[in-house]
Amino acid sequence: MKICLIITTYNWPEALELSLQSIVRQKKQPDEVIIADDGSRQETRDLINSYKSKIKNLKHAWHEDTGYQRAKILNKSIMMSESDFIITTDQDCILDKNFILDYSLQAEEGFYISGYRINLRERLTKRLVRRKRLPNLHEIFVETKWNVKHQIRARFMWNRTNRYISGSSNGTYGCNMGFFKKDVMAINGYNEDFVGWGPEDSEMTQRLMNNGIGWKRVYYSAILYHMYHPILCRKNADFNIMLLRKAFKEKIIFVPNGILKTA
Repeated sequence: MKICLIITTYNWPEALELSLQSIVRQKKQPDEVIIADDGSRQETRDLINSYKSKIKNLKHAWHEDTGYQRAKILNKSIMMSESDFIITTDQDCILDKNFILDYSLQAEEGFYISGYRINLRERLTKRLVRRKRLPNLHEIFVETKWNVKHQIRARFMWNRTNRYISGSSNGTYGCNMGFFKKDVMAINGYNEDFVGWGPEDSEMTQRLMNNGIGWKRVYYSAILYHMYHPILCRKNADFNIMLLRKAFKEKIIFVPNGILKTA
């Protein structure tokens, strides 16, 4: 099974560099890495190019900056991927060294997977960005709200704690999620009606569930640290949340404004 890691980014190369550093140290490397760039400036392109000698099959999906279009650039990246299984994360996320390995072990036909995120405090985030170096164990222990089942990797606990969920995708984190490409293509990918901040990941995974794909929520596995940043502008939030509710209520599977345009 070939694995692709997709990282969304927009004009925060300092955070993206830490995320890329965490990929370099993975025990199991993904078969390809795609930076899903929502219109960043040249500095981000230069950073990506500087890591092409360190990360195999590192690719850059970019479109012009026309506002927050995360769903659109994710679709472009999914189409670019040549892998069977896709993991999504964001520029502000630092991956545990076993992150890709855990997904390769947890992947299961008929399910999408999601883990959690551990939020780093503002002062630690600023320190990491300033020094351009990943956190050590002491910093993680002292400067996060400790949660054993989300911060300790314990493979012997997986069968006891993994949950198989049906019905609602509420609570899915798009920054720590994996799915089979064929399953997402069957529902026409992300809904590009989402513009601006919104639950585009939950809407997409809700349609996966409407199409018979279950949700596997994992614990003691796929550990991820989320860097602090101010809350994004949520101007279109009401409309975007309505799209999620509509997908749930009307059991929508296929959207016309997705990877393939059918409207």
